[in-house]
Amino acid sequence: MQYKNELAVRYFVGMSADQARKQLMKLLAAREPLRQELLESGFDFGSKRKYFTNKEVEIIVRHLGKPT
Repeated sequence: MQYKNELAVRYFVGMSADQARKQLMKLLAAREPLRQELLESGFDFGSKRKYFTNKEVEIIVRHLGKPT
């Protein structure tokens, strides 16, 4: 499990945690193969959940590369 804000600031260095999370969520929704794989894993883009599961993090890293 990893909090969305924690992962987001690693991809969007220099942004506030809230801004980075919003940008990451937009990116996840915009990249169709990534979006589809997340949906198939049970991810809900409308959920208020504050974290990604280990499986979701694995999918994100596989598509976006390792964050800094």
